[in-house]
Order: sequence, then C-alpha cells, then structure tokens
Amino acid sequence: HFDGVEISKPQGTYMIFPDFTRWCEKHGKTMEDVFKAGIYEGVIWQSGEMFHGKNCIRMNLALPHSLLVEALDRIKVALNK
Repeated sequence: HFDGVEISKPQGTYMIFPDFTRWCEKHGKTMEDVFKAGIYEGVIWQSGEMFHGKNCIRMNLALPHSLLVEALDRIKVALNK
C-alpha cells in the first residue's frame, strides 16, 4: 500500500524492516521527514539502520491485528501529507 516502500519476507520473526529508499527518492523526502511525519500522527518509529540499512525502519508485528491496522492507517496518513 506504500508505493516505493520495499519489504522483504521476514525469516521466522515478527520483525520487518521496510526500506524507504525508493519512497524517499520519489517524494524528495529524507528519513528524518518520515520519522517526524509518523510521530506527528502518533506512530513511534525505530530506525532499522543497524539491522538492514540506512533508510529502513524496524517494525514489530507482534500486536493485535486491530492495532496493526490502526498503525498502518496512521502511517498512510503520515506518508500522504
């Protein structure tokens, strides 16, 4: 649902590391912009740089489905501003 954000299939874990490299290039944004936009919408991000790369976030999927849907809806709002 996020054009330009790439996600690799997790390897037996509930953590994913969306890569925003192409999204940032396409929208003229930096990861700092992404982090700030998310925080403004109530999404607390954690950098995935030390795990997968400079433009990745670390996302924990070990939560109830309803909360995941809410978080993704907030991310959609943050990225579409």
